[in-house]
Amino acid sequence: TRLGNENSDGALTWNVLRALQEAGRLGIAAQVLAEAEPVAEPELSFWGRRIAIGGSSAWTELHSYRDEFEPGVAPQVEPDACLHIPGFGRIVIEASFGPSTEGVDGPARVEAFLERYTRACPGLFDEVAVKRAKLRDFPLLLLRTIAFAHRLKGPGEQAVVVALVRETDPAAV
Repeated sequence: TRLGNENSDGALTWNVLRALQEAGRLGIAAQVLAEAEPVAEPELSFWGRRIAIGGSSAWTELHSYRDEFEPGVAPQVEPDACLHIPGFGRIVIEASFGPSTEGVDGPARVEAFLERYTRACPGLFDEVAVKRAKLRDFPLLLLRTIAFAHRLKGPGEQAVVVALVRETDPAAV
């Protein structure tokens, strides 16, 4: 459950961004997280849903890319939150107030990651650096989120991925 308790990363992220949206001030989050200067109120998405003041709808682009990138993968990437700023791009937020990496169980999983995501996003990842990463510190979810953010950006837009972690998190994301 995403909002399992009032102190969860999902609950905190939702409360802050939704309150800013309801106040018409999501631009503040864009400025703080990516130094973006939106000319219009950003669009907000959470967990595969577009969130509007009066309701929500499916985030069809994300679902389409998930099916393209990750057929048969469970769970598929589902960013915690995303701000789309017309003329700027997307700020994709992954909040993890527990351990910020999920680690991988062996070099074969790193190779599988590289095969899947470097084919989909050529030139995005430094393959040598990825292969050198310590397995227990390999930020698989964050790197998958980066690939999706890259794919979701429109022509002339940029993608910024923000990893929200506790200040005391020892992992160097």
